[in-house]
Amino acid sequence: MNKLSIRYYSQDINRHQHNYHQLVLPLHGEIFITLNNDFKTTVSTGSCIVIEKNVVHAFTADEAARFIVADLDVLPENLINLLCPKISIDSRLLSYLQFIEQQLLVVSDEKLTNSTF
Repeated sequence: MNKLSIRYYSQDINRHQHNYHQLVLPLHGEIFITLNNDFKTTVSTGSCIVIEKNVVHAFTADEAARFIVADLDVLPENLINLLCPKISIDSRLLSYLQFIEQQLLVVSDEKLTNSTF
């Protein structure tokens, strides 16, 4: 799959799972997320939530919040078996995400969303 997209969610709780991994990286606002009914956290700009494939997750967010979401067939090795699925990101990655956001806003092209990997 390996796809990047800009997403926004609603305040309605959305609960599901899928057969691919996801990284959810807030650009603006925050998301409240529960993984497997036991890990609950709020993720905001400067952090990332790693959702492994087949993990049931539920979330809610303000409609004005925006996120870069990476759908991945395979997780990078450094993100496998984390003690905590919520991680901090540094200013360099945040700058890169802001660049990606601008590219995805300007060009809605399937080749672009798949070529950023």
